[in-house]
Amino acid sequence: MKDAREDWFDWMSDTHGIEVEDTIEIGQLFFDTIKDDMNFVDQAYASGDMAGFIRVAHGMKGAALNLGFEDIAGFAGRLEREGDEKCIVDLEEQLNILRATVKSKKEALQF
Repeated sequence: MKDAREDWFDWMSDTHGIEVEDTIEIGQLFFDTIKDDMNFVDQAYASGDMAGFIRVAHGMKGAALNLGFEDIAGFAGRLEREGDEKCIVDLEEQLNILRATVKSKKEALQF
């Protein structure tokens, strides 16, 4: 029986034609980058940089979708929408949920 990591490798190969070695590199880059992106979103909101907030939230959403991480993309998309609408609801809680989701995905994929 395949685990989540093997299923993800298969999905990346089927969807994007990417070999396992490249998938590992891309996954590691995603998990390294999204940590910084979540911190940036928090700081951008605190400083009133809504354009930066929206841009980075959009980037997180797109990166997650490209990797098949729909749960992460959903949370990032919500941040993007709320930023566009200038109506962000409990950013700290949303980022905590996003961080927990990223951590869970990272552990499941053994990164």
